[in-house]
Amino acid sequence: MSNRYHRLAERIMAGAKPAQPITSGKHAPPAYPPEGTIIAIDPDIPPENQLVFFEVENGNSSDLRWSLNGRLLSAGEEGRRWKPAAGRYELVLTDERGTRHDRVSFQVRGGDVGNLGQ
Repeated sequence: MSNRYHRLAERIMAGAKPAQPITSGKHAPPAYPPEGTIIAIDPDIPPENQLVFFEVENGNSSDLRWSLNGRLLSAGEEGRRWKPAAGRYELVLTDERGTRHDRVSFQVRGGDVGNLGQ
């Protein structure tokens, strides 16, 4: 019986393929913040130490842009740094043509650290 089971398992595994990330296009999905993240602002930590850095899996590409709640953020490194403010957010990853590649939703709780995108 176990030989039969092993042969069946070998046939199943032979046809199995590794899972691939689901993205549209050539870009990897956002790595941070992941979908559903809750970021807590801590009043005991200086505001300049509470920046959120938007990250893409497997590095960043210069042709990617971030949009937060419909507002296009600055290009490059500056657009990846954000002073969080309490609320719910949708972060969208687009290319230079505005093609939407991926999105995540996250929430910030606590007081405001700074203004959106500054």
